[in-house]
Amino acid sequence: MTARGCVLVLALALALVVMASGLARADDEPAREDTKARDRRLAPRNDTVFVSISQLHDDELASRDQRVSIGAPVLRGDRYGAGLFLRYQTTWIDSDRFLARGLVVHRFDVMLGGGGQLTPGWLIRGGLGATYASDLHQSSPAFEAVHSTAAVIVRHVIGPGDAWLAGIAYASSSNLYPILPILGYVHERPGSPFRIDVQLPHHLRVEYRFTGTLNAAFGLEAHGDVWLVAGMHRDLDARRNGGAVFGELGVAAYGPVELELRLGVAIDSYTLPSVMTDTTIDLPLRPSSFGQLLVVVR
Repeated sequence: MTARGCVLVLALALALVVMASGLARADDEPAREDTKARDRRLAPRNDTVFVSISQLHDDELASRDQRVSIGAPVLRGDRYGAGLFLRYQTTWIDSDRFLARGLVVHRFDVMLGGGGQLTPGWLIRGGLGATYASDLHQSSPAFEAVHSTAAVIVRHVIGPGDAWLAGIAYASSSNLYPILPILGYVHERPGSPFRIDVQLPHHLRVEYRFTGTLNAAFGLEAHGDVWLVAGMHRDLDARRNGGAVFGELGVAAYGPVELELRLGVAIDSYTLPSVMTDTTIDLPLRPSSFGQLLVVVR
């Protein structure tokens, strides 16, 4: 399966979920809420502060990620706001067959993002970001390790329990296309424990909240990473692209803090460096089991 195939699968899954959502109904009458609360409830999932540890493994290759993100508001108003987000990620990749030694790479992200209301029911979000990703073995910071991202999304609330969104995203490191459209849908009726959150080509998520402290979810998620790795005589690109299907159990820990455990299957392709020969090895899409623990601050 190619990266385009992953996007197609997500699009088909979105169509099925949207069709199924017509059968979902809240058990109670919709609660009264103001427009601001409704817009916040129908906003796409957006975790601004979190810690994440994940492990992927198959018979020939294993990778482990540790990620820390923080965010802080820089501008706030009645119907608008903006924040600065920082993230650091360390990734370990090991393979006795494909690597002479374990690969340790690092990623630093900074993003300025925000949004506001255009007119009642119409909202806009956007962000600009920069990434530095490498094994940090270059003699000096390398321009090739710097990547940029940008996105603009318009969201329209079409009822008490539904909203759609559309936009465009740019990623200079994308292995598919640098510019991709964004299509999304959010469904959550007032007082209902059932929620659908879709933002293609990034994720699809169906959630059911059993109590105020316990929820379960099923999701599909696409991801991609690229790092600059020092070879003997030149720098090489290492890549990981693909997606994951997972089940998730979340428990509210304290206030806005929630612990989430994900178990599932990741399907990734790798480009691994052979630093001794200054060449790279392209591996096809390969399935692997994975587990992930997240500390989320909503």
